[in-house]
Amino acid sequence: MNKIKRIGILIPYTNLVVENELHKACYNINNLFIHTSRIYSKIRYSTNTNGFINSLNDNLKESIKLLKTIDIDALGYFCTIASANNTINLNNANIPFITTSEALINSLKHLNLKNIILITPYTDELGKNICTILINNKINIITNKNLNLKSSKNFAKYGYNDLEKLLFNIYDKRCDGIVISCTNLPTFHLINKMEQILSVPIITSNQATLWNIIKTIDSNLLKKFDSFGYLFKTRR
Repeated sequence: MNKIKRIGILIPYTNLVVENELHKACYNINNLFIHTSRIYSKIRYSTNTNGFINSLNDNLKESIKLLKTIDIDALGYFCTIASANNTINLNNANIPFITTSEALINSLKHLNLKNIILITPYTDELGKNICTILINNKINIITNKNLNLKSSKNFAKYGYNDLEKLLFNIYDKRCDGIVISCTNLPTFHLINKMEQILSVPIITSNQATLWNIIKTIDSNLLKKFDSFGYLFKTRR
């Protein structure tokens, strides 16, 4: 019998999407278990975004401690903007720790994507932070669209109802990939379809983080996720 692999996922308490997308992606894979710890913030995203991010990171270690009690094989911090905060100190994790911000960069490098369209639900201010990370990793941003959405419910609603239309409208033949940033923006339902229509890879926060985790704990499992885009299909 194959050893059970346990993935620990860390998400903001407001996130409505990560658990649903990951369970749909992993439900038929034997011996792969997903465990969640939510991270509380006393500050609301809609009133103070930077305070919200800092509060999440202040409470991160306690959430990690809870997951470590069940013999986790890898941890994933599923929050793009918070994990991009370079003040996070996780030296005591003692197990593989993957953040969404680093997973996005790893995914772009894996597919050798250099010229991308970036879509975020964030304010322009937060969107600039993601742009800076990409530019610092020598990724050229052809177009950046920040949706300036204010709440988790609006993020999820937009992803299910309007994101596909935006992809059609924003596509530019100069790009070699599209990046959709935010783990609270649902994308798994459209990645494969829109990649086939637009003929470019689509990299999303949840997809990239899951890919990086699976590659870390057992790369043989990657083939079981081929329906979630070029990223999983391209193995080296």
